[in-house]
Amino acid sequence: MYEQEHRIPRSVRRLALGLAMGFLLVLLGVFNTIGYHVYLIDEVAVDRTYASQGYLLGTVRIDMVFNPILYPFYWLKSLNRINGTFFLVYYADGFGGEGQPGGARFPWREEGRYEGYLSSFTTWGFFPNMGILLAAAILIEFAHAKAVYIALFTGILGFTFAVLYGLIVSVIIGGGLAFYFKFRVSRDNAILRFWHSLWE
Repeated sequence: MYEQEHRIPRSVRRLALGLAMGFLLVLLGVFNTIGYHVYLIDEVAVDRTYASQGYLLGTVRIDMVFNPILYPFYWLKSLNRINGTFFLVYYADGFGGEGQPGGARFPWREEGRYEGYLSSFTTWGFFPNMGILLAAAILIEFAHAKAVYIALFTGILGFTFAVLYGLIVSVIIGGGLAFYFKFRVSRDNAILRFWHSLWE
């Protein structure tokens, strides 16, 4: 009786699980090769005029593509691929470094600044992109469509190994598996029972 009275409502559990899955997708998008693939990044020139004020101005050539599963907002805005030369700001890693202009610390090798340059593109649409991922994950939960996760995660895996072509093939395979387990496999199947036990 006590357990029934204090059992968490199913709708709350679905909301919590949807939020957890949404944040997991957001987290995966942060990683190179999983959330995005960089074909080329090259620092053409760097201006250290403002180093004493804590930042550098870099001229950077970039060619990168975003995973449509993890960056849906970018694809909706037709910014799924970034290809060109850009003027970007690289902020100091900190201050107080010995021998550094104005005490600001910067990586002296250009490779050390690449991550900072890439973050200019991965963060500009962070909040609307996160909102879409959270809304999608919550919708999956309330629509009782957890099988969709199979297609999503196989697609993410495919993007990691073969970018867009890998994603397309993997989503088709994952979608087929999701359909099979959803409509063709008996609910008494051991694999299906294990799958449902993960979400209870």
